Amino acid sequence: MKSKNLIVLFCAGSLFSTLATADVNVFRAIDRKNATYAKVADAQWRIDEDGLSTFEAANFIVPGKPCKVRFTVVGVNPPFNQGDQGPIHNMAGYIGVYSPQHGGLGHWSITKDPAPAVPAEITNFVIANNASEVNVGYTGGSPSQCLTPAQPN
Repeated sequence: MKSKNLIVLFCAGSLFSTLATADVNVFRAIDRKNATYAKVADAQWRIDEDGLSTFEAANFIVPGKPCKVRFTVVGVNPPFNQGDQGPIHNMAGYIGVYSPQHGGLGHWSITKDPAPAVPAEITNFVIANNASEVNVGYTGGSPSQCLTPAQPN
């Protein structure tokens, strides 16, 4: 009887692990305001035809930008295929779409469904979620702490 229970548990566990979804953190490089704060303002968010360009951490190397902003695409499993998508954590109406055709491997486009992304909403998200941090790939002088400001700066 114990072996039957073990088989049932193993099968249930295998099924659960195949149904489980993962999240992926993607990043956008940004400027700094000064030695303490990241520059978080609507002008930081260039919205292309495919949305706001972001990259997975493994492919995120931007030597000219001291800070970065983190977004989390919810419910996507690697390996990613072009067009895979999921909602952005804490950003109602926004989705992240895996789009290597727009920026190479690891490129994700953040857009709003069905309308285009709105820079002011992205600014508000970054501030409300304390989403800015140091870009460890920055190679310039005078690094910043890249703290998230309390209001657009």
